[in-house]
Amino acid sequence: MKWLLDEVNLPNVKAAFDCWSPTLEGLSPEEIKEAIHTMKPYIVHTTTADYENSQVQYDLTHTNYTQLESQMRAVPIGEGFLDYKTFINTLKEIGYQDI
Repeated sequence: MKWLLDEVNLPNVKAAFDCWSPTLEGLSPEEIKEAIHTMKPYIVHTTTADYENSQVQYDLTHTNYTQLESQMRAVPIGEGFLDYKTFINTLKEIGYQDI
């Protein structure tokens, strides 16, 4: 994303940078922090929403759990798998104030 924004090089073209994408890409907390520092000149918006990945369901007919396709379910922030502690603390660290 930074490469594209550098290439476009227009002052009014910025980024909405969320915790979701780096997490789904498998970035570690340290890599998420690095990504935010890299994107610092461009971040003007972020969205916060947390999810859990439900992959099993209890089957009463077999008294067991059955495997399901991956389903993302919205949950209160802090109850899902997104690393908002690292993400928000790093946004604060770079001076982002629209949280």
